[in-house]
Amino acid sequence: MLILAVGVRPQTELAEKAGLEVNRGIITDIHTTQTSDSDIYSAGDCCVSEDMLDGSKKVIALWPNAIHQGIVAGSQMSGGNIELDSTYSVNAIDFFGLRICTCGLINVQGEQYTNRVKADGASYKRLVFEGNKFVGYVLINSSKNAGIYASLVSGRVSIDSLQGDIMDKPDIFMFDKNTRITKLRGGVKNDD
Repeated sequence: MLILAVGVRPQTELAEKAGLEVNRGIITDIHTTQTSDSDIYSAGDCCVSEDMLDGSKKVIALWPNAIHQGIVAGSQMSGGNIELDSTYSVNAIDFFGLRICTCGLINVQGEQYTNRVKADGASYKRLVFEGNKFVGYVLINSSKNAGIYASLVSGRVSIDSLQGDIMDKPDIFMFDKNTRITKLRGGVKNDD
């Protein structure tokens, strides 16, 4: 089976006519969403974002990213100081009976990256690591733990700090006690 996709192509003609800097998408300050014109801010699929995992600048056309950029742009335009965190790619699709989930860096090359693959019948799991950091995954018909995997990717968690093998059954108990408590409380740490 061969699947080809071109991704999102931002409509940037209006921005170009307004004299804004554009390179595949509208170039913005990665923290404030301000464009090359200090009076114009931009958010959503038309913008170039910074991938938190490798620092690359690219269009990351995802709804959560667009929402966060919009909040930041609104805050900045009204004199607030909310700033944008970097983001990463995450996608899920059901396609001809296959449930496919991807997250983070999945098409990387270089000595610093390693892959662990587990294939079992119609299920496939590929985890991507940069040194001791888990930076991406491809899951086909094995999406049961996609949320935990995404949390590990976004948290830049060192796999050395985990108890157990994330390839088999990742769960909250892989984290040390303090991290588990913090995650269960929504990021609020209790010193008790």
